[in-house]
Amino acid sequence: MISNPAMSKPQRFLFEVQTGVIIRSIADNPGAGHKAMWENIIVIDEAFYAAERIPDDIDAHGAACIFLEFWYKDNKEEHYARPDWLLRR
Repeated sequence: MISNPAMSKPQRFLFEVQTGVIIRSIADNPGAGHKAMWENIIVIDEAFYAAERIPDDIDAHGAACIFLEFWYKDNKEEHYARPDWLLRR
């Protein structure tokens, strides 16, 4: 991913996660409109938390992929452990 000096790492992460959530919401709920978006508010809230905790060795794009994969993976507990930087303490 090309670095954009006008945006910080947390901003790039949030931009990419927000786009992913919108696309996922529309794809999963065609025609549902605003109702489908409200169901994803908790995911965006978690993204704001995670944005300030992305490890230095992960770029914004990689962090967004990890975040979205975790939130939209079925049976999260069995197949994919939540990275430490996504954990609320």
